[in-house]
Amino acid sequence: MSKRLAGANFVSVVEPVVPVHLPALLLEVILEYGIDADQLLADTGLRREHFSHPETCLSYAQLAIIISRALRLTGNPRLGLHFGSRIRLSHQAELGAAYGSAPTLREAHQVMMHYQKLLGSAFDLRIVARPEHVAIVASKLVPLGERYCFNQESWLAAIANLTAIVAEKSIDEMALEIEFDYPAPTDLTPYHAILGERVRFGSSACQVLVPRRLLDEALPGSSPAQFRTALVQCEKALSRNRIPQSLPARIRQLLQDRLPEPLSVQEVAAQVNLSVRTLHRRLDELGSSYRNLLREVRFETAAGLLSESNLPVAVIANRVGFSDLSNFTKAFREWAGMTPGSYRRQGKTDDSCIAIGVSRSETDGSG
Repeated sequence: MSKRLAGANFVSVVEPVVPVHLPALLLEVILEYGIDADQLLADTGLRREHFSHPETCLSYAQLAIIISRALRLTGNPRLGLHFGSRIRLSHQAELGAAYGSAPTLREAHQVMMHYQKLLGSAFDLRIVARPEHVAIVASKLVPLGERYCFNQESWLAAIANLTAIVAEKSIDEMALEIEFDYPAPTDLTPYHAILGERVRFGSSACQVLVPRRLLDEALPGSSPAQFRTALVQCEKALSRNRIPQSLPARIRQLLQDRLPEPLSVQEVAAQVNLSVRTLHRRLDELGSSYRNLLREVRFETAAGLLSESNLPVAVIANRVGFSDLSNFTKAFREWAGMTPGSYRRQGKTDDSCIAIGVSRSETDGSG
């Protein structure tokens, strides 16, 4: 197989892989602004009736046309916030049923991570342990250009809103924090109206921060029987899903598997059947790089081990590829703003365990 053909196994912007559930809601939201459907859908190959057919799938390229045109026609730069605030569990089909019947937020978020491809999101979502929170981080898996803010705002609004819905509390009552990695716009009123008061800009990542103390509280809508049934349906839907693994997600997996002695960029390129130059270019299109992915995998893994295990810091440093403890301490401080020891002490104020690839044997130091 040629490198070009093998490299095409990652996410395509032209293949129709996005289920219709959320695009149908998006169309409804846009048309509420008085936009003509034919004008909105021109040159997409789609008609309004396609959005009412459950078997319809859209491509990322079609969605890009619709979103860019909607931003221009509505004149609302915060259209993503509006759309995200309207997303409900029913718009997420099998995944929504599992999320809404989960026993706890921990299990609801684990389900979201495991079955996220069912949504056709333009992002890879992952959970990262923090001392007092868990962060649900969104990284783009296709180039977004002018639609970046729309997509981030719609997904973070949806995540925060759905988290509050299943807990039957407000976003402010749960003390959820929402962070964006771009500068603050002039008017913050729409953000506070939808996301509450804890909204920040210019952060290191786009993410929703959930207090760890909430993770294991029983959810009001918990239904063990329905949860099990919904998981079976999610598995069936996942087996039919056509969205391949994203390039950054594949590289994260490769780096995680060899973290004590991580693969070089040349080795990663060979594993994903791309030239080094093409690998750099494709990652750059996604606002990422080999260096950034390695850094994230190293320190997210270290953060999880510091928070969830009793392993000595020197052992953790070695497990994430640092042979020298002082170098690890310096690098960790640059990443987290504190030493590994301080990070661990803060995390011990809540001894709950979040699943980020840390085995139970590791959490008790026996592995």
